[in-house]
Amino acid sequence: MSKTTPLHEAAPTRLASRPSRQVGFSLIDTMGATALFVLVFLGVFMSMLHGMKQREESFLMYRAVSALRDKVAEIQYLANLPTDLQDGEGIRSIYSRFHDTTSPVADLPGGEIQITCYADENTVPNELGGPQDLNYDSDALDDATQSAGTDLNTVPMALSLTFVEQSVAHTVTVHRLITRTTD
Repeated sequence: MSKTTPLHEAAPTRLASRPSRQVGFSLIDTMGATALFVLVFLGVFMSMLHGMKQREESFLMYRAVSALRDKVAEIQYLANLPTDLQDGEGIRSIYSRFHDTTSPVADLPGGEIQITCYADENTVPNELGGPQDLNYDSDALDDATQSAGTDLNTVPMALSLTFVEQSVAHTVTVHRLITRTTD
């Protein structure tokens, strides 16, 4: 007959022979999770930083385009005034008043607008269609430099605004045909 052991004595031997279960995470698991968290955090942070820089640059470009539009509106206003060459008003005075001029833009860092008027119909830039008869009088001889005696009522021009943002120069250029729109 076999000898029976009481249950309370056999339990410690049986439990000791089983493999113990670990509770929690190992050091490698913790380090891997921390590294993954840091990489994701850096990615999100860099993405936000890049987005903020893009927003700043977009805002400056918006201000640059607005400044150019304001300048074009000013020139267009003067072109629509009755021609008064002494006061520099009217379409025929646009060339003499604005050609190769530079004007500062106060709300842009280092901002200035360079205006170039094209003197005659033969110097119209390609952005505006190239040399052409602008006033449809069957010649391409009209010259904006002549204050009187020309029937040129359209002045081709380029306005370039240059500004500096974080030591990088940006340029926005607009080509326009300034035309007398009132009689």
